[in-house]
Amino acid sequence: MATTIQVLDRPWDHPDSIMLRQAQRSELAVRYNKPDSEYGPKPTKDDISAFIVAYVDAKPVACGALRALRIVADNDNMNVIDDDPQIQIQSESRPSPPSLPAEGEVKRMFVVPEFRGKRLGIASVILEALHERARSRGWRKLVCETGKLQPDAIRFYMREGYRPIENFGHYIGSELSVCFEREI
Repeated sequence: MATTIQVLDRPWDHPDSIMLRQAQRSELAVRYNKPDSEYGPKPTKDDISAFIVAYVDAKPVACGALRALRIVADNDNMNVIDDDPQIQIQSESRPSPPSLPAEGEVKRMFVVPEFRGKRLGIASVILEALHERARSRGWRKLVCETGKLQPDAIRFYMREGYRPIENFGHYIGSELSVCFEREI
């Protein structure tokens, strides 16, 4: 009997969204031996453009999110940050921002351990659903970050057509971060 994967858009604060994000953060805390390995501002319900959850037999087993990116001048530097409408460029004398690395960032990709490697393709289903949502927003390119201690994630993104890029935004200078981009 074939397994059916159902993918649903969920609010950031939906119980299944919260449970999966907490499971991801707990796993990363153990892997990196740090209670919080997040670089830069943590995603919130206010800056996530889309959050999706995959279900197998009504059980939430995977998630992923999109966060819009933009560039903000910070003193004499240009930084890619999350799309926060409260942040404004305050000086007219600052140079024009460089082009963005992408319109959006893939965040919170996670598959519960017991559903990894089952040849169900759940992570690919989540990522393609995120690509669809990004395209519906008119986005043409996505970036993502994962950690050097997550070789399965690195292989996954490369298999899905993402190519390694220099670390961007808050990941610049992080020795544990590996960043990728993909035209969608």
